[in-house]
Amino acid sequence: MRTIAHPLVQAKGLVKSFALRSQAFERPVSVRALDQVDIEVYPGETVAVVGESGSGKSTLGRALLMLDPPTSGSVRFDGQELVGLAEKALRPLRRRMQMVFQDPFGSLNPRMTVRDILAEPFLIHGLTRSSAELESKIGELLDSVRLPRSAAERYPKQFSGGQRQRVSIARALALSPDFVVADEPVSALDVSIQAQILRLLAELRQARGLAYLFIAHNLAVVRLIADRVVVMYFGKVVESADRDSLYERAAHPYTRALIDASPVPDPAIEASRSRITLPGEVPSPSVKTSGCVFRSRCSRAAERCAHEVPPLRTIDTGHRVACHFPIGG
Repeated sequence: MRTIAHPLVQAKGLVKSFALRSQAFERPVSVRALDQVDIEVYPGETVAVVGESGSGKSTLGRALLMLDPPTSGSVRFDGQELVGLAEKALRPLRRRMQMVFQDPFGSLNPRMTVRDILAEPFLIHGLTRSSAELESKIGELLDSVRLPRSAAERYPKQFSGGQRQRVSIARALALSPDFVVADEPVSALDVSIQAQILRLLAELRQARGLAYLFIAHNLAVVRLIADRVVVMYFGKVVESADRDSLYERAAHPYTRALIDASPVPDPAIEASRSRITLPGEVPSPSVKTSGCVFRSRCSRAAERCAHEVPPLRTIDTGHRVACHFPIGG
């Protein structure tokens, strides 16, 4: 792990806009999938980004990797600005930034064997000097994700969902990255398999000094792996804190509702606990909003919320919330 004082990944004021056309002959409307998002990830740290579908989580992950560059704002990787960087200059940095996708079957070429899938990054970047060296690296990758070396001969369709995700993780590790964006990597898996993959990711982080941006909608999953949690709603960060502070003292009504929606393993506690429930869904991005974007679903909303955008303010060490009337405040 690199011993650097500054964040490995730092984004400030990220905006990502899209043109949305609702009817065939209407003029496209510009909508913001990311709206002035700030985020930092330090070396060896796991930062979870949570929120419902449409909150901007995956857009943020892709923007940080420059797979879908932001419309405006800054993204720095190990101190170097990425926004506006030419592809030739960006290419060596891409080796240090990788992604694990939600759907391992969709992200793996079904016509390629696991050997070919894992060999591809080495061949593209010219990182092996002989076929023997390449075979050795492929074997080491399979070892690292707890798959037998004989798996190299098989095709993705011959594996279970959990095994395919292990192959995807192995491919992401091929170039020895420092930073990995894991976009809902366990949401398509059975609960028992989810736990196995989460343990694997934690072990790899420890062994390789990896930093993760872990994207999820389930806060029960996030609690098992995250150091810090960033909660997003409608393209904005509404709360951020270290893991324990967030679960024990969630200040935003949206965060509290997400936590309440996460099941508790004890049936008696699950049946008796009180919850904050959310009416409705995340608004359509084509709908213009004023004030707080969450107010239409919030039981604490007041007249002020309709007119004033709540700033993201510090309420405790490392704990920030964007709410005029935070819980406990």
